[in-house]
Amino acid sequence: LTQPKGYVKQFSKQNAFISKLLKKKFPQLEEVLLTRHEKYNETVAFCEQLEKDGKAIIIRPEYSLNSFEKDISKLRETCQHGYDSAIDRMPDIRKLFN
Repeated sequence: LTQPKGYVKQFSKQNAFISKLLKKKFPQLEEVLLTRHEKYNETVAFCEQLEKDGKAIIIRPEYSLNSFEKDISKLRETCQHGYDSAIDRMPDIRKLFN
């Protein structure tokens, strides 16, 4: 994930604005943009339940990362954190496949 534990995506006025702009050309995109936050939160809840059931391992940063982050150093740092976290959790990850 790109957000820390406890993060809940909120409705975005930007998505509402963009959906209105693109509605004529891409009518099906409107619903996707207007419900994006709900789908994200449902998916995270599903993944968290899988983790509770011992069927998944969630690796997430300790800080928020903007989905459109352009700072290469932040992206590299986050990628390295994810890699290091996966290595640290490798015994747990291997148990998923036994």
